[in-house]
Amino acid sequence: MTLSASNNDFFSKIAYYIRRISAWFARAGFGFFVVFAAGAALLATTVIGVLIAVAALFLNFGVRIMRGSKYQHQNTGPKTGGTERIFTGATRTKNSKAAGETLEAHKTANGWVIEPD
Repeated sequence: MTLSASNNDFFSKIAYYIRRISAWFARAGFGFFVVFAAGAALLATTVIGVLIAVAALFLNFGVRIMRGSKYQHQNTGPKTGGTERIFTGATRTKNSKAAGETLEAHKTANGWVIEPD
């Protein structure tokens, strides 16, 4: 007499393997989610960093435009016609940075005054 598997055994084995495969897919799906979330966080922080750097550049250029581009190359002197206001009323001429010349500063009632030595 030959023994054959009953229908219950056959369906229980199929159910067992379906449970194992679904558990494996659940673990793999969670792993893919973790990798995707890490990648999204990395991308977001990179974009935010680039945006902060671009904002800093715009602020830097804006400050230079608002100040009238006083800060030029050291050999060209200030953009104004010969004198430049410094702090509270002190002025400096284009030639005040001659070789070896120093400036002296002292405090007055109105603020600091800078004069050639």
